[in-house]
Amino acid sequence: LALDYDVFLFERVREFREEQFGDREAIQLGLSATGGTISAAGLIMALSFGGTTLLGSLPATNQLGFVLVCSIILDTFLVRTVLVPAMLSLSPAMNYWPSHMPPVQHTWLDGGMGSKEA
Repeated sequence: LALDYDVFLFERVREFREEQFGDREAIQLGLSATGGTISAAGLIMALSFGGTTLLGSLPATNQLGFVLVCSIILDTFLVRTVLVPAMLSLSPAMNYWPSHMPPVQHTWLDGGMGSKEA
């Protein structure tokens, strides 16, 4: 899953940002647009590797299969759905460097800074 689905997610985030959504809104929309595909691909990969390695009779292969399946599940459901969007949210302007994005027209998230209106 490593780089392929990160590129898939980043491209969707970039597409939403080019449609003049805010940085955090583009991250949220990109994740919701690609989440099902990335989760399904991770489950399919985990099942296929699990089936070929966990059902064997060699203990070393079973252990390797267990580690492989656990790492794919963690990558799919923790890294891709929590850590990658969190890292993208830390410095949203750096996500698109060196290109420039159009001005923001659509926002609904306050940025998590607890902004108060005067």
